[in-house]
Amino acid sequence: MKFLNESLKFSKANRDLVIIGIHDFIGGNPNFTNASAEYDSLEETIVLNHCPEYSDEIALLNEIEKVNIKLILSGHTHGGQITFLGKAFYKPGGSGRFLRGWYKLNDIRMYVSKGIGTKYIPIRMGCRAEASIFYV
Repeated sequence: MKFLNESLKFSKANRDLVIIGIHDFIGGNPNFTNASAEYDSLEETIVLNHCPEYSDEIALLNEIEKVNIKLILSGHTHGGQITFLGKAFYKPGGSGRFLRGWYKLNDIRMYVSKGIGTKYIPIRMGCRAEASIFYV
């Protein structure tokens, strides 16, 4: 399963959690409205959105959709991949204004992981790789 513009509901111990997967903003066709259409707005939701630039669109659409988004998880930026004194010298398209770490979009929290890889340029400098773990 590719999990593109789709959602899945998990239930355990009287708790429901919806995971929404959004198609790639750069090479695909992201559609938050379609992905979130099936679920009740009271259910807690986590959105997996590879390119953080589309997260601004998700926050705007969510003003209408009223999905109970607790967290958006993104990556793609590689934390800037090549940074010096905190300034990113390279950031892939689809990153938007986001680089790494925690952000707040309206009432939605978002985390942009630096990840472990590289993009186009096989160098990582000044940006330590990370593998993020979240307990939900």
